[in-house]
Amino acid sequence: MFGLTLGTGVISFLWNLLAAVIILIVGYIVISVIRGAVGRGLAKSKLDSTMHPFLIKCVSFVLWVFVILMVLQRMGVNTTSVVAVLGAAGVAVGLALQGALSNVAGGILILLNKPFKNGDEIEVTGAANATGVVDQIDIMGTKLHTLDNKIVTVPNGAITSSVVLNYTESGLRRVDHTFAVSGASDIEAVKAAILSAIQSEPIFVSEPGPVVGASGNAEGAIVFDAKAWVKTADYYAANYRMRESVAKAFGEAGISAPSIPVNVKNV
Repeated sequence: MFGLTLGTGVISFLWNLLAAVIILIVGYIVISVIRGAVGRGLAKSKLDSTMHPFLIKCVSFVLWVFVILMVLQRMGVNTTSVVAVLGAAGVAVGLALQGALSNVAGGILILLNKPFKNGDEIEVTGAANATGVVDQIDIMGTKLHTLDNKIVTVPNGAITSSVVLNYTESGLRRVDHTFAVSGASDIEAVKAAILSAIQSEPIFVSEPGPVVGASGNAEGAIVFDAKAWVKTADYYAANYRMRESVAKAFGEAGISAPSIPVNVKNV
């Protein structure tokens, strides 16, 4: 009788084990099919491609949890207690990984709201204090390269909690420079020289047009502001071009510098 009971128990165990293996195999196939379908659906959607792998992994994780719970239930394990343990563990892990989870949430917000994209030059203010061109937007952080080609990785949580300046999105940037000339200079002649210098350079766009005007006085000097628009890609080259062209125009027009050096930034 004992042997019969033992034999029945072994057969029952083996049958449950076989059923569990079948559930695993079928679950693997179903999850693979669903992953493929989700991937194809995301490829046709307008959602940023950077987010696709993360979403596919999330779907896979949830489905595998269901499959494993089915396997455990088939093997006679009390899944209610397992779910309770998993819930408690999830809370503990969540508390331990608060920073990481905020970065993940930040990454999702960035990918959904799209305040910038790969190739944009941005500045992240606040504690992050980073400026550069966006190379890659990941779930945890955003990778930039600076103008001197340093690689900077900014946590997404820091980005979403800061003010982000996007220098690329509008397509135009304004070049601002200040010039000091002798206090005896003719204001209209100086303005005409600066405008002529800017307008002679094709790098500056004609619309919106440049703006030039006297902005202040220093000891023995008149200070002029010059503002001109350029395409975003030409911004840094245009800064040098404006200074060089205006210096040349001043020389040709006989406009002299002030006798006492002026720190135009403080005027």
